[in-house]
Amino acid sequence: MNNLNTLQSTSKRTTLLTVLCILSFISGGFSILSNFFVVSLWEQIPQIVSMNPLSEQFHLNEMMETTFSNELRPMYITMLILNMVSIIGVSLIWKLKELGKHFYIAAQVCLLIAPMIWIKPFVFPFFDALITIIFIFLYLNEFKKIKNNQTSTDDFTEDSSQEE
Repeated sequence: MNNLNTLQSTSKRTTLLTVLCILSFISGGFSILSNFFVVSLWEQIPQIVSMNPLSEQFHLNEMMETTFSNELRPMYITMLILNMVSIIGVSLIWKLKELGKHFYIAAQVCLLIAPMIWIKPFVFPFFDALITIIFIFLYLNEFKKIKNNQTSTDDFTEDSSQEE
């Protein structure tokens, strides 16, 4: 039963898995921070931007009205929660717990889809989707490598114990 949730304690995190986790921690951390500040300072952000002397020249006031309309606040809250789930998944992956893969994949797919609910018309983020697909593929591939190494090690130990 323990094998379903955690790779054996003899398993080691691969270098690529370590790099993926670190990059995911950095990206997720910045996303959590930015979404937290957006949600926390929701009312103040348009006021701060309007004080900028260039805001009229670049039509920032209209953009702020659209971006910070009350209909979009739930989207930022949802993105904050999904990024937290993603970070939880990555921290479980760091500990080689397979459940982390599922948390991470579910959160990342939802992060791609969630804005479609609030933003109309929605332009699909192909680059974000590509990066997400690459990371998911690499995570799954690294877990597969670790499992294969674990299986071959188990086969080796079984063979050597039978010889005795």
